[in-house]
Amino acid sequence: VRSSAASDVYKRQDSCIRLIAEHGQQLFADYRKRLMDFYGKTAGLKYLHVMQEEDLDTGEAFDWDDSKLVIFADRAGMTGDELHQILLKKYHLQMEMVSGYYVLGMTSLMDEDEGLERLAGALHEIDAKVQEDISNGSKILNHLPDDGMYHSFIEKIYQLSLIHISE
Repeated sequence: VRSSAASDVYKRQDSCIRLIAEHGQQLFADYRKRLMDFYGKTAGLKYLHVMQEEDLDTGEAFDWDDSKLVIFADRAGMTGDELHQILLKKYHLQMEMVSGYYVLGMTSLMDEDEGLERLAGALHEIDAKVQEDISNGSKILNHLPDDGMYHSFIEKIYQLSLIHISE
């Protein structure tokens, strides 16, 4: 007897509910640690920027969801699509969304250390390559913020859209 597709879905849902009921506290604690480790490892990037909670102004968002990894590429002289293509083709890392000057990676409870470590490592390699290209004169960056700081998320997106339109 063959089970229906709906029956298979219900079985998987039951399995997920049981997993969370039995191990949820530890799973979420481990997930939180993985995310905090990732944010710590990527905080020192010079040209790429992984959005942090402090990048959001209280008027811009209801809350912060650190499971969504917003990675800005504009300081590296790249578009979001260019960063996406590098991550995909060279590092085999698939982002969920691409926009003008950033990519979005979505994480979940089931992500493992290896995936987030690979992403952090890839971002560091790309950042170092940008530094190398600047040092040897093969890359010139424009439009760096005067103070080197990231301002509010909404202001940043607005400024980048004006830069893109003027080019």
